[in-house]
Amino acid sequence: MAAITACTVWLYLRYRRTPLEIIWPRPDRLLTDYVALPWRHRCRDCPSRAHFRCGRCGVLLCGAHWRPRGLAGVCANCCQGESRSATG
Repeated sequence: MAAITACTVWLYLRYRRTPLEIIWPRPDRLLTDYVALPWRHRCRDCPSRAHFRCGRCGVLLCGAHWRPRGLAGVCANCCQGESRSATG
């Protein structure tokens, strides 16, 4: 198990790819963003660490500003755009 984990980490660091990405891309991106983003990036709206990326515009967000939409999730601006387009 340790060897598999080590190989996965090595593949991610070297090629920015994981074995899960080939089979299941959206959950893989959600998982890798949640693990990798907070070390270097901050939320666009506050000084908290960013764990998520908006599925539409790509901004980095913390859990308080991210709105789950399926496995992608959106920021508040894109979420408001969805509700406006749905109502009229």
